[in-house]
Order: sequence, then structure tokens, then C-alpha cells
Amino acid sequence: MVSPTDVFLVSGGARGITAACVIGMARRFRCGFVLLGRTPLAPPPEWAGPGLDDTTLKQHIAVAITAQGERPLPASIQRMWRDIRACEEISATLQAVTDAGGRARYICADVADTARLRAALHDVGSISGIIHGAGALADRRIEQKTGADFDAVLGPKIGGLRSLLAVAPPDTLRYLVIFSSAAGFYGNLGQSDYAIANEILNKAAHQIQREYSACRVLAMNWGPWDGGMVTPALKAMFAQRQIDVIPINAGVEVLLTALAMDGPAVQLVVGSPMRPAPASLTGELRSQRSSRQLSLAHNLFLADHMIGAHAVLPATAAAAWMIAACQQLHPGYRLRRCDGFQVLKGVVFDAQLADRYHLELTETAKDAPQGLVRLDALISSSTAAGRPRYHYRATIELGRDLLAQPILAELDLAERDASDGAALYADGTLFHGPSLRSIERVLHLDNTGLTLRCSLPSLSAESQGQFPAGDFNPFVADALFQACLIWVRRRYAAASLPLGWASAEQYLPLAFDTPTYLTLVVRESGEQRLVADIAAHDDVGRVALQLRGVEVAVSHQLNRLFAQV
Repeated sequence: MVSPTDVFLVSGGARGITAACVIGMARRFRCGFVLLGRTPLAPPPEWAGPGLDDTTLKQHIAVAITAQGERPLPASIQRMWRDIRACEEISATLQAVTDAGGRARYICADVADTARLRAALHDVGSISGIIHGAGALADRRIEQKTGADFDAVLGPKIGGLRSLLAVAPPDTLRYLVIFSSAAGFYGNLGQSDYAIANEILNKAAHQIQREYSACRVLAMNWGPWDGGMVTPALKAMFAQRQIDVIPINAGVEVLLTALAMDGPAVQLVVGSPMRPAPASLTGELRSQRSSRQLSLAHNLFLADHMIGAHAVLPATAAAAWMIAACQQLHPGYRLRRCDGFQVLKGVVFDAQLADRYHLELTETAKDAPQGLVRLDALISSSTAAGRPRYHYRATIELGRDLLAQPILAELDLAERDASDGAALYADGTLFHGPSLRSIERVLHLDNTGLTLRCSLPSLSAESQGQFPAGDFNPFVADALFQACLIWVRRRYAAASLPLGWASAEQYLPLAFDTPTYLTLVVRESGEQRLVADIAAHDDVGRVALQLRGVEVAVSHQLNRLFAQV
């Protein structure tokens, strides 16, 4: 935990978003800060009194320049206005830190110039933490980039971190917090240099944490904040691309929470995915074929999806592979539907596991005016004799926009003969291991269906392996089939296996660490199969994912294997 005796060296910390974080830390931890910036801190001229709006201040600047016998050129006025406002902001940050219960000192220094930075810090004393928030932008398409652009962007980020660690080595630090960007994790149009710089910071954070375990390292991959470098025009563009901006208070709270935790996460991605703008749907219908090797070692979550002695690929993971591949073919397009999903032959991690699994995508329709594209997807492999073996198929629809979110027609969250979800994983009803145990409570269950409350803690990227949660979250969505298992067990004292679904409409991606309710309505049932509709929704009935015609095979023979888990 950060203590009042800790002192943080903060690049870019006197203004903007980093300053907001520093003030929040001062309020929470009562610690000290040395704030670095390139603006010389000077008192404002007498004629630039407090409270002047921008127009009046620029008029006063023009008068002052004229009084000096110079022409008040717009560039000169803008430069002086910018310097005055920067000094006002720095002074306001210093005062806010003091008012919040912390301590702050400002030093003018170029964070990328190691020698001058060391000289500027000669009398600072012991530093126990670093926050590297400095950065610069030079947005333009990569073919228009210059070497100077790359130097201007990479200098503060990479050179700045190198200088900070030279004056405060990691073996002397308790904390190293690096303000990276979601642009480094996802990429972003016009920011190739910025993405490169931030991804270098991410990799450096992982390496430093490995080599200096006593230092708590955090690489905060921030999405766009509601402030800082996000102008109203950028904010409108993000809204068009369905990228949420981070409210300042919420972002500060995320940092404070991360600092208060012991780990183990080094890299935290905060905010919405940085989606590319969807391109126009032009040209002939295309097809694509790709393949991958599957292994337990690269998919740690499979250890929690064992039936008997063997791991089985969740049907939702296969769907996630198909959906992600379609979105890679059409960057920026959102998942709307996944229809006609069939489990032809599930992938079992046993002696028959194929060397490679193939995914074939075939575009079947493009509607440029509506921004819709439909693709058929098929996952297959080859037997030892070279014959094709088919595993999963579906038809996927992507669009520029999500489907309009409906409200569940009949919402019933009342508890009637309710039961705890944990018991279902213990008594053989559900075979899932810890990383897939999302059922918290069965609210009610009868012959017509059931309602569950669920929440699945976040899985690490390493655990998610080759099937990472994206627009479609296979780990949270697996709970919909767990709902079938629960109902079949209660009704027929049997287990079940998924066969597929007729249609799936996604209105909002399912998220980790989020309370979700599942309502299952039985359409047909018997000793051989169950057909049901399942909706994932919130506590007021807003539907995120609707599966219709979900079909599972009822099997008494599987009871023995489930009981072995």
C-alpha cells in the first residue's frame, strides 16, 4: 500500500489527466510528488489577472505585445496565451495536491534528457515511486509519417522512461506506474508511432517486473479520457465508432484501486476496445481459409472444462473463433448475429486430436448501404487417413452498428425455492472448474424454465489462450449452456451436451465481473433432447444476448463422467 512517506517522481504530472491522478493519489494516500514538465513556471504578468476568459486574455496579450513595439501576430498571441494557461494549470495542480493532503514540488525539465534531468533533481532526495505520464501525438497516416514524427512521439515515451529509470533505478523503487495507451494494445488509425511507443512501454513493464519483483509495476493501457488530448471533435469520432471515453473520476479510481492491490496484473487495459472505423463493403464476395494448432498448454482454461479424463472445447469457444476471424476480415464491424450454429463433432483433447484445425469463411452477402455482411463459417480437420472431419458450422452477420437492445418481455427475478450455485459444481450437476464457475444462484426453476444469477471473474490473457474474449465472450457465454445442464439435471436426473442453436442475436458484449441474469424458457423437452430459448440480461431486463432454439442432447450415460470431476 502507498504510504504518506512515499515520494513519486511524475513525468507530465502537473497538467491534464496525469495531474488529476496525482491529486486523487494525494487525497487517498497523503504522499509526496515531484512533478516534471517542460513549461517554465513563472507568475503571470500583472495584466493577466485571474478569472479572465480566453478572448479577454488574448486581447490583453495583443495590447502587451503592441506596447513592446512588436506586431501582435496570431502565432505570438497563441504562444503567450498557451504559456500563461499552462502556468496557471501547474499552479492549480500544486495547490490542489496540498489541499488534498499531499506534498508537491514542480521542476522544469525535459524528461528525455537524462543529464539535465539528473542535474535538476540533485536536491530532491529519496524517490520511492515513478509515474511516467509524459507523451506527445503526431497523428497522421503511416504513409505520411516522417522521421521527425516518430522521434517526437517515441522520445517522451521511450527516452523518458529510460531517463527516469536512470535517475531512480528500479531496484530502489516500490512502485513504477507507466501510463501507456489502449492504442498500443489494439492499434489505432493514424497512430502507428504512438502505438509502437506504448507497446514498447508495455513490454518494458513486464520485463522490469520479472527482474525486480520487489517493485510493483503497472502499465495502465488507458483508452481515451473525457479530457486531456480528447477534443470535442475526437469525442464525436469515438462516439461514432462506439468507443466510450473514460470519465475522469472513474479513471482516477481505477488507478487508485490498482495501486492498492498487490497484483498480479502488470498490464491493465482500461476502457472500450479501440475499434477501427469500418470500411465500405465493396468488391466481390470473398472467402478465406486459416488454420491453427490446438493444445492444452496454450489454452489453460481447458483444464476447467474436463468431461471425464479429457478436456473438451466449449461450443462457445468455437463460435468465438469463427466470430473473431470474421471481424479480422472486416475490421471495425460488430457482431450482430450468429445463426445456425451446429456442433458436428466436438473437439476433444484426446488421442484423436488433429494436428491442425481449419476455419473456412465464405462471404454470402454484402449490403453496403446498410453496412451488413454475412459469412458462412466451417471448422474442420483431417483424419489420419486424410478424410475431412467437420466440427462446427455457423452463419455470422456483422454490421457497422449493433442491433437495438430489447427489453425482456417477462422479467421474473423472484426467488422461489432458490439454491446456491456453488453446490451445483460440487454435486456433479456442473463439471466446470474454477475459471468457468459463473453460476451464483438459481433464483427459480420449474417445468417451463429457470432464471439464474451469474458473474464470472476476469480471466487472464494467458488463461484465455487462443480464444480471447472480444465482441463475443465465450467464457461468460458458456453459462447459457450451463443453464441447460441445470434444468436437464433437475427435470430428468441426466446430463446434457450442446448440439447448437438456431439463432443468436447479440445486442451488447457480455463482460467479466458483471452481474448477469439468464432466463431459460423451455420450448420442447424429452428424455432425448431439450430445445429452449435463453436470454442473458441485466436486472431490469435489458437483453445483451438472446439464443433461440438452443438444443442439447440429454444423456444419462454422461452422469458417471460428470461425477468424476
